[in-house]
Amino acid sequence: MANRTYEELQPQSDWVRESGSNTLIIDLQGFKKEQLKVQLDNIGNLKISGERPVTDNRWARFRKDFRIPENSNLNEIRAKFEKGTLYVIIPKTITQTLPPLQRSPPPTPTQQKPAQQEETEKKTNEEREQEQKPKPQPSPEAARKVPSGKEEMGPMPPPPSGKAAKGGVMQGLMRKKPNQLLVNVLVSFAVVVGIGIYAAYKFKAATGTGERNQD
Repeated sequence: MANRTYEELQPQSDWVRESGSNTLIIDLQGFKKEQLKVQLDNIGNLKISGERPVTDNRWARFRKDFRIPENSNLNEIRAKFEKGTLYVIIPKTITQTLPPLQRSPPPTPTQQKPAQQEETEKKTNEEREQEQKPKPQPSPEAARKVPSGKEEMGPMPPPPSGKAAKGGVMQGLMRKKPNQLLVNVLVSFAVVVGIGIYAAYKFKAATGTGERNQD
């Protein structure tokens, strides 16, 4: 059997990218389905090759490697050959997209009040309650006190009548007489002492004058 000679081919290829899949299209005119091989290696490369006879021992062949796009479903890759064109359909991985979170609108002032506003309103209500409470009235004993802190004198007792009045006046005079008598005694004593001092002085002066005259 004679050795084969090969002619290397470079078939044209193109990608068709859609929302649900990517499709590789290769123009392989003159080839048959059984003359083609579509393989996928363990690192995500797509290897497509084929060979066909031309004349006698001359053959035409090709080999092309393609990188599988990301987010591809490798278990669902399929190929079909129609009218000299190879279609390799690579579905995309379906990623479940979660709907956006529905954010509730912020509470209105009537729904929720700030803590500071609630505390202020609470203090205002307490102040109003304190103002509405009746103020305590001063007791009669407190009303009798003067602002300076001294107590007011109570009402004067009524003057005694008849003998009781006279007895009271006499008792008052008798209480005053000892005091007046003591004063009178002291004054008389002072006068006597003064007279005695004066007389002694005069006597001494007269005695001294007589002695000088005799000399």
